[in-house]
Amino acid sequence: MLIDYQLGQTGIIVRLKIKSSTSGNGLTGQANNTAGLNIGTIADSEAASTAYTSAGSTIDTIATLGTYAAPTANHCRFREVDATNHPGLYEVQLANARFAAGGAKSLVITITGLSGALDCDVTIPLRSVNPYDAIRGGMTALPNVNAATAGGLPTLGTGAGQFNVDGSGNVFATSTGGALGTSASQTSILNAVNAITTNTARGKSAVPSFMARPTSSSTNFELDVWVYSLQGQAEDPDTNTINVHARDATGASLDGHLAATTMTRVAAAHYKVTYTVQSTDNTGEVFFDFSWTVSSVAFGLTDVTMVEDAESLSTLNNINTIVQKLQFDAVSNYVKADVYQWNNVNVGGMPNSTTPPSTGAIASAVMTDVSDTVGADVVAIKAQTEQLTFSGGNLANLAMASNGWDAIDIDGVNAR
Repeated sequence: MLIDYQLGQTGIIVRLKIKSSTSGNGLTGQANNTAGLNIGTIADSEAASTAYTSAGSTIDTIATLGTYAAPTANHCRFREVDATNHPGLYEVQLANARFAAGGAKSLVITITGLSGALDCDVTIPLRSVNPYDAIRGGMTALPNVNAATAGGLPTLGTGAGQFNVDGSGNVFATSTGGALGTSASQTSILNAVNAITTNTARGKSAVPSFMARPTSSSTNFELDVWVYSLQGQAEDPDTNTINVHARDATGASLDGHLAATTMTRVAAAHYKVTYTVQSTDNTGEVFFDFSWTVSSVAFGLTDVTMVEDAESLSTLNNINTIVQKLQFDAVSNYVKADVYQWNNVNVGGMPNSTTPPSTGAIASAVMTDVSDTVGADVVAIKAQTEQLTFSGGNLANLAMASNGWDAIDIDGVNAR
């Protein structure tokens, strides 16, 4: 007798047959209080049996056959089913805990002690799955609704929630664009896939790091964009069109400085346009917004540069050249000129030495030499900073330059 139940299942009713030891036929007329009746139970994960006996009054009758009633603690239930039509058939009801022993894969029920009866053993398999769950067999990782319904598993077929598979194994389905395989559906699916990758880098721009504002007239600067496929291959946009718009930091349009708001195709996937900076333009940030489509899916990117005064930029470059001649000692805060080195100084006829003089007339003469050289450099830098034009955005960044150099005093040589 092998009847499967799920481990931990409740309300289980077991029916078994007790046979006569003389005829082998079903033995009738037994009850829960019949002398000698012993019902033992043991799971395969247990070392000791849990037993019930008529002598100990731990076997109770069953009020209604076929209806489970939980036994009282440490009791079970037993009753004959039908002596006429099913001779020897008895019903047993055990506590739910007997079918939930930890790690159990089966439960054995043994009936012994009845006069004139053969011993009876019944093994009941206990499964992780539930053979009485028609939806998912007790497997909680699966949806607990019927297949091909909302929230359920898909099935094969031509109806809703089904995969349509032909004899060659080809899968047909429908999309929002129509039946799979039609051009309308292919376009719809492609657009949906592309929409997922809209934010993927599909283009690269190149703009000047800064644009010098001329002192007169105007200067043109080139802007470039390259477009790529998802695989990183050169790819032209729809209708070979890339749109571009320019704006300042406040969002005000600067499109009037663009040669056109549609870029010119230079080569496959490469497009360019020019931006003109007038001598009368404001300095500050300029933003460029590029946009295009591929298979009707929109893409875009933004780049930024700066418009700076050409004279100020030139002057700053001159200052940088002079500053490179100075070395600042972070420990002593001394300022040294790169035109002077201790190991090649000859003061007052003294031989060259790698040890710097520290006292007396020699030290004074040497430091005067250093101070004079550095002082000359500082004066040159000051003259350059005074040429700077400060306006708008560069005022906050540059206005302290001249004042800073005015304050430099090197070992008694004042550059003011």
